[in-house]
Amino acid sequence: MDGNKTENVIDMKEARPHNRRLAKKRVQCFNEALCFVSTSVLADSLVLRNPLLRQAPKRYQQFMKKINKSISKEYLPVKIYLDDIEQIVALFDENQLKYTIETEQYKYDSLSELIDSAQEKKIKSLEIKTYQPYITIEFHKMWAKVYVSSDETFTTGIFHKIDAIINKSKRLMPFIYSYYFVWIMNIVLTIEGTLNKNGKLFPEYIDTTISTVWLLWLARILYVRMVTHSSIQLIKKEHITNFFQRKRDDLILAVLSALVGVVFGVVATILTTKYLN
Repeated sequence: MDGNKTENVIDMKEARPHNRRLAKKRVQCFNEALCFVSTSVLADSLVLRNPLLRQAPKRYQQFMKKINKSISKEYLPVKIYLDDIEQIVALFDENQLKYTIETEQYKYDSLSELIDSAQEKKIKSLEIKTYQPYITIEFHKMWAKVYVSSDETFTTGIFHKIDAIINKSKRLMPFIYSYYFVWIMNIVLTIEGTLNKNGKLFPEYIDTTISTVWLLWLARILYVRMVTHSSIQLIKKEHITNFFQRKRDDLILAVLSALVGVVFGVVATILTTKYLN
């Protein structure tokens, strides 16, 4: 019995906790300076210092790994020219990334192949891909988006540079082509129609004009989003000589803005006159 108790006591003393603390100093050292000064004024100094405490290793650190996530972004309607494609390709060449270019029917290994073989300067779709790392840039008639398979520093930098190039290619006032804008305008027009029921605020023909202008612009939004979301032309911006082609979006937006301005001006005049009288 005594022998067993002794063994138990020894086991308890020899047990080690699972969580290690900072290792204690094994030797209590002291600082001592020993100087020898002779007639030649030669001095030597020796200092013994205590060793620093050893840091216990962090448990489970070797099992922690960062989760690799993809990055993607969709864009409102864009107008892509040869200048923009050249910038993207130059970015890949600069970082020594092998890429391919795909259209609706063909696949190319370089931009020069695409330019030489393209029968038309305006194409309906364009995809630029790299595989190590995996990056896709898609311009289609119903969308424009970028996908990067990794969020590592290198690929994230590539993504942000591509994003900057595409952001410069957005159509004028891109927000008005968004579905958020459509919902906001529908809500505004619904409230306006409710308040102006039976022509209480202004004549019904004004209400009809507002609705007509909005329907025209809504048709324009749907056409762009579903047919020409990505307008791709294999010519440089500076080589576009047709004035209407260069300024088409600006002219359409200017006409619609003028109509909206006239309608709201008439409405404001009628309301002001009515309440002042």
